[in-house]
Amino acid sequence: MQRIGRRWRAEKKKEDDAEKVDAGQVVRDAPIEKRGDDRFGRAAFADAIAQHILEGNVSEGAVVAVMGPWGSGKTSVLNMIREALSDRPGDVEVLDFNPWYFSGTQQLVEHFFGDIAARFTESKDPKLTKAATALKQYGRLVRPVGQLAAILGALGVPVVGAAGGVLGKSAEAAKGVADTLDNETRSIKALRSEVKKAFSSIGKRVVIVLDDLDRLRADEIRDIVRLVRLVADLPNTVYLLAFDRHRVEQALGEEFGTGDQDAGRNYLEKIVEVSFDLPAIRSDDLAQMLSTGLDGIVARTACRPLNKRDWANFFGLGMRGLFTTPRDVHRYLNALPVAIELLTGTNRGEDAKEQERLRKQYDDLLDRAGKHREAIDGLNSHLFPTTRRFRRNVGFAGWQLEGWKRERRVAHPDVLRFYLERTLPSGVLPARVVTEIVAKLGDEAALVAALDALSPEQFENALDRLRSHEDEYPAGCVGVALRVLVDRVSRIRRHTVHFFDMPPIWRLWLVGKSLLSRIENLDERMDVVRGVFEKLSSLSAKWALLMTAGYRAEQDEHILVPKDELEALAEELRAQVIASTAAQLAEEREAALLLGWAVGDGEHPRAAELLADDKFLLSLLHTDLGQGHWFAEGEIAQNVMQSLPRWDDFERIFGADRWRARVRELIDRAPKDSPKEETRQLLELAARYLSGWRPKR
Repeated sequence: MQRIGRRWRAEKKKEDDAEKVDAGQVVRDAPIEKRGDDRFGRAAFADAIAQHILEGNVSEGAVVAVMGPWGSGKTSVLNMIREALSDRPGDVEVLDFNPWYFSGTQQLVEHFFGDIAARFTESKDPKLTKAATALKQYGRLVRPVGQLAAILGALGVPVVGAAGGVLGKSAEAAKGVADTLDNETRSIKALRSEVKKAFSSIGKRVVIVLDDLDRLRADEIRDIVRLVRLVADLPNTVYLLAFDRHRVEQALGEEFGTGDQDAGRNYLEKIVEVSFDLPAIRSDDLAQMLSTGLDGIVARTACRPLNKRDWANFFGLGMRGLFTTPRDVHRYLNALPVAIELLTGTNRGEDAKEQERLRKQYDDLLDRAGKHREAIDGLNSHLFPTTRRFRRNVGFAGWQLEGWKRERRVAHPDVLRFYLERTLPSGVLPARVVTEIVAKLGDEAALVAALDALSPEQFENALDRLRSHEDEYPAGCVGVALRVLVDRVSRIRRHTVHFFDMPPIWRLWLVGKSLLSRIENLDERMDVVRGVFEKLSSLSAKWALLMTAGYRAEQDEHILVPKDELEALAEELRAQVIASTAAQLAEEREAALLLGWAVGDGEHPRAAELLADDKFLLSLLHTDLGQGHWFAEGEIAQNVMQSLPRWDDFERIFGADRWRARVRELIDRAPKDSPKEETRQLLELAARYLSGWRPKR
């Protein structure tokens, strides 16, 4: 009890000290409570475990483990599992047992049975109350024995191999324990049978959660594991454990006196029937978490805002590998305010070297297989074909990767991540959804419903994925699919996000080309393009269709319809653009591009009328905003340069004096505290153009 008191006082002091610190200066290293707060895409992982608990066979009980390193988010996942289970209150009862509060085998046994029985009684469920009575009697009977290892032997629980070593009790010792049991009470075996019978009659599953096993001392870990072994086979009962695998294996292995972790692992495997390794948090998610925290900390200090380009270099070149868990981020952020104040406050692969590094990493991985090294290497060459590049000069093309994704092979990184984490990266559609979209390409209503249910990010992912399903497109789908897809051009991002990013609009063009190429006859293909053109709802969509068909293509093989007829459609679109009102053009995604193209070298016949509309003018600047990316030598942070590439064209189209005067009026009338950061930055850029600034080429 003295030890418990000391531990409680120590924990209480930590809490009191934390309360003395300004909450705004501390990043709480606390688990999330609900799925809505999930930042790392683990909600689906938690749901999968909850489903296993609800649907698995528990006629003989079950032990399920969530395993991961300290600070990796195990408790957060447990909370999301609880939330998922709470959706089925009639089917499951969730109980928590915190081993931190108790010390020693006798206390552990006493409180375990007492706490669980008390919770059963509180439920007012007669079946649970009956089970509680049997459980309390069982707990009272085994408590005085004080040695769980000996109890297991007395009950005839098989103790073989590594388990025998961990239990460390001979058959004679087990028999001695049995002989010392009070002769006037029922035997442990008889009462155990009664407990199992009571639990068999419970009309729901009982989930007993034991978290933070890895935070206990080694002897306490062994006590908990033995306790779970003692009651693991109670019907309708699931023990949900969370711990660091290596810490628990080491604690179990210490029973041998040599810290044999392999033996500890063997014993653990005899108890835990199903284990789930916590999915590793993606480096980008941790980086975003860190960046968000830094922004908040910097805002509370006297230093300047972060230089994002410098930060990207510092983080990417040296710091990224230091952060592997949310706890790493929390500790860093909590230590950072003091350091910032001290330092800035006023109060004083692709080259040969990279290839060799990757090859060495792969060899190190194989070395872990020991005597199975050759077998694992052979298995990898089939499951993960790209590993062959470490053994011989083998290359892989993009079409092979797309084929692996279509076939749902783990050789594709997205598929492997789904198998390991039971969740998909943000914006990536399940293969099932992509297959359903392919099947609906010829059904306009169904296709519209399916695509409009997607987020913009998912819509782009669907465009990427459709190209790998060309052989599965339904017959006669070209017209319908092309019209529906092109009409959603406004859902595609305008700008690339990094240097190597494909221009987003290309995704639509590539799918459109794959659709049109299914029609071999050029005249029939042109009939489809003309029919789609007439039904599209925006000028920007019509422009996208022309570009898909090969308008402005420099090579004949990229022009998919007769040139003269394509030019005729272009002239029709040019006339529609010139005739459009300011209100109509303000709704167009590509207003700047379309006006510059349609007007050509002259001035717009209704220039003054169009420029008189502020909404049109602001929209025109927005649609002209360009964004380029470049890298400085020796850096990994990308530099972003924004521009208005058609500024000089607009001076010609609307008249230089008129254009500059109207842009100045727009800037002067705009509220200085514009709620839209993008609009504020756009007007600042326009002001720089008015001053004569131009981006360096």
